[in-house]
Amino acid sequence: MRQIIESALDSTVPPSQFITSNKLLEMLLVGSHLPMPLIWPRSIISVISEHKESITKEVQQAALACWDKVEFNVLKDFLSTLGIRDDIQKEEVVLRIQDLKSKGRWSDVVPLLNIFQLSDDFDLRAIIDSLVAKDRINEAVFLVEANPGFKEYLIEKMSTNVHASKAADLVKRFGLSPENFPTLTLRLKKKCARYLLHNYPLAVVEDYMWTRKEMLGLIAEELDHKGQLDDAVSICKRHALLETGFIKKKDSIDRLSAALAGNTYTYKENILHANDDFVPTETILNGGSASDFINFSTLELEHGRNVFFVDGKDAEAFEKATKELLSSKMVGIDTEFGVSTSTFDQGKIALIQISSPTTTYLFDTVLLAKDPRFCKFIVDLFSNGDILKISHGFSSDSLVLLRTLTIPDMIGRNFCDLMDMYKELDPSQKQPSLAFLCDQPELIGKRLSKGEQMSGWENRPLRKAQIHYAAIDSYVLIELFKMMDKMCLFRGIPLEAYNRDIPLKVKDAKVNEEEKVDGPRRLDRQRADEALPGNRGRFFGINRFEHFYVGKSSNTAFLIDCMLDRLAKYARKRGIDAKSADDKQPHDESLNIAEKENRVIVTRNAKLFENSRGLPCVFLKTDQVEEQFEAIISFFGIKIPAEGCQPRCVKCNGPEIVKIDAEKAKSHLRWENDEDYELSLIHI
Repeated sequence: MRQIIESALDSTVPPSQFITSNKLLEMLLVGSHLPMPLIWPRSIISVISEHKESITKEVQQAALACWDKVEFNVLKDFLSTLGIRDDIQKEEVVLRIQDLKSKGRWSDVVPLLNIFQLSDDFDLRAIIDSLVAKDRINEAVFLVEANPGFKEYLIEKMSTNVHASKAADLVKRFGLSPENFPTLTLRLKKKCARYLLHNYPLAVVEDYMWTRKEMLGLIAEELDHKGQLDDAVSICKRHALLETGFIKKKDSIDRLSAALAGNTYTYKENILHANDDFVPTETILNGGSASDFINFSTLELEHGRNVFFVDGKDAEAFEKATKELLSSKMVGIDTEFGVSTSTFDQGKIALIQISSPTTTYLFDTVLLAKDPRFCKFIVDLFSNGDILKISHGFSSDSLVLLRTLTIPDMIGRNFCDLMDMYKELDPSQKQPSLAFLCDQPELIGKRLSKGEQMSGWENRPLRKAQIHYAAIDSYVLIELFKMMDKMCLFRGIPLEAYNRDIPLKVKDAKVNEEEKVDGPRRLDRQRADEALPGNRGRFFGINRFEHFYVGKSSNTAFLIDCMLDRLAKYARKRGIDAKSADDKQPHDESLNIAEKENRVIVTRNAKLFENSRGLPCVFLKTDQVEEQFEAIISFFGIKIPAEGCQPRCVKCNGPEIVKIDAEKAKSHLRWENDEDYELSLIHI
């Protein structure tokens, strides 16, 4: 960009002369009225800053006459570089702000308020009210960051169904205590209850929240509101919600109490508890044969014979379990998470399953989390390079495990992730799930039950189906490894290709609090190191809304979800190949296009992400376009040259841009006033 500026100037004349002649000032104003990237005005201000000695009174007077036409994103630097901030009359700024407010230009109002520190001259509460009502949250955040005394007020105003998730993010971002925002906390829990009821069977939802009576009360109220009285009364009766005061709405209390008193309802059992057995959960919920799935008989497992629950109460049983595992040559490791109701109430690991080639142990981390014996066992196991630890995506879970057990950062020795291992065998598979691996004919060739993914893992005692699910998930890892290891050996793939040491960190400094959302989807797991040994250039995703992706660091083409149209245009202006998905197309068609044209999918649609068929896909957590763009180019290592890139057509993404003169452009563009048009004619 600096080269462009310098080429626009007469190379025989020093830059200082262009400052005194106001040439650079004219160029700056052109940049603020045309769709140019911010690097343009910033580069000009940088040139002026390097030659401050050439700033004369005449230059300052010229700047004072046009300060209100400068791009607001660089206005502060402009005023500081020219040294004219204190020369601008307060009354002039106030009038300018009032004019911008009347035109609804809030993105310009807020910078002026902050730059000139005029919070005492305006009713900031009223401005915050207007910004939130108009969904201008970014501007509201910018305002309160400069006026910290209004942070709590902004969050209170955002404690609605529309903005609750963003408000929760701000509580974290500002370092505030969730306890000071009871309205927001309740709103998030209600959103969680509605989300669960919309996406999961009622039996699963109740089981998931079995130990959370407040949430069960909200679920019962929601069922009552939807007219499902029998379901609501049944839950109330099982958990004594009316007697213990967890039903809060008066109309719900009246209806539910009347139904119970008059026995005018049909009691409905929770099928998961009523028909519990050591079988795949899908067969309990939907019927069918257990033989269609991997089950205890498939792996020759049996509860009480080679599957044991360990809570530490029996010291002898605990010592026997840990001694056997520490003497094994290989172990399979998996974890299950507890309840998560909101970004303020994130689930910790409730169960860790560790299998040897002969036995599976289910360790109750609810009880063992603070037990020094168990913490020492985990450290000894993870740091022992003689024991092969087999997992599937466990590197991410281990971070939460370390945090659950309050174990410090450490190096995990001799870990093998089956996902990486299978990708060595079949590079076309970008994110092979554990269920996918089990289903492959050359491996086990049977379905793996996933019916307990959303489950009440904090409940004690565990249901039989939970024990069945948890034991298989860890033991099957060893069986898969044995089969895949033979395949790797046959193809000459070295052990080092999929077996490595990994750094395990309790907290990664790169974690962005905006990645955390409300609801039970557990987007809170910390991001693993992107520079893990053997994983350079790899997106080391750590939750089921992220992905594993191996790709080039440049020349990456994207397919942008239709919800992110502003991002697509923003990227095209900067020369990035960003094709937009058709909002009328089904997701499958978008995936077909991405696969055919070798494009990375970029979306904020959770369902599209979850069903991306293993294709490279980025799930963005922020709704701010500049942050979205920065996240993409920094992750993929895309370098934007200082002089900028050749832009693409913002409408069609075409690479060819035809230059036309300003007179012809006037017939195609909308100008606010003639002055804007005249500025475009300045020769640069």
